[in-house]
Amino acid sequence: MLTDRAYKRPRDGEAFDTTVFEERYHGAAPSEVPESICCSPTKKHRTSLGHDDTLMHNDFMMDSASDSTQSSLSTTSFSDMVEVLDAETLRTIVNVLATQSSVAQSLVSVAYSQTLQGIDFRNYAQRVDSIISGKSEQYSSPGSACAGVRACIAAIAVRVGPQSPFNTKRSALEALHDIALTVIRTDRSRQSIEVKREFEKDDCIVQLMLQIIQTMPMEERLGVGRGFTSYGSTLLDSIRYVHEKSVENYVAGFYDLALVLHALESGPSIAVV
Repeated sequence: MLTDRAYKRPRDGEAFDTTVFEERYHGAAPSEVPESICCSPTKKHRTSLGHDDTLMHNDFMMDSASDSTQSSLSTTSFSDMVEVLDAETLRTIVNVLATQSSVAQSLVSVAYSQTLQGIDFRNYAQRVDSIISGKSEQYSSPGSACAGVRACIAAIAVRVGPQSPFNTKRSALEALHDIALTVIRTDRSRQSIEVKREFEKDDCIVQLMLQIIQTMPMEERLGVGRGFTSYGSTLLDSIRYVHEKSVENYVAGFYDLALVLHALESGPSIAVV
């Protein structure tokens, strides 16, 4: 009972008498209102309806925001998304991908290798050019020119290995190409004739190139093959030219440059005999 006074049920058409309630609870704080009143079936119904309306409104707002986000993503290119990401975010993404994908690990290794300082082997190619052209008196005696060229090739072989960075391997391949080009070029000097005759049966340059390529992942092979040389052409085109000239001039030691081309273009690993 709300008060000591008896509650009078209103007749049909009369309003409820709220005097008792107002007298008892006028100015009362919400916490002072009896729970039995707050929890009446009618109050519960009104409260749950309002709550449902609020939830529906919130869900609608969230769905609208989600639709707006999806629409924005669908109209933004992947490259544009990457462009706005900061370095730390990209580094985190790469680390996550690299732990889950061998392809991602390989790409990271290749990219890292290409940043390392490599050995420049151009001086060996230049030395071979000096030997074969007859400019150096040191190689004027018979057999000395061949020995000098072999020494340059051996020096490259010693300084490049499976764990060498990309730039070292690339420089070695370019230098070996330059040496091969110098050997097959038309020159009437005694040293040139002597060295060319030697490489009619010696394929040491080709074998060293194949050994280097075998230690390179496919991404590095494709990269070095398509890279431009000092001649203004790609390494692939430069090697192809040497191969064609070796066939024309019967320098059999360079015939297997066809295997080098295949390995650099996209072929599988080539067994080195």
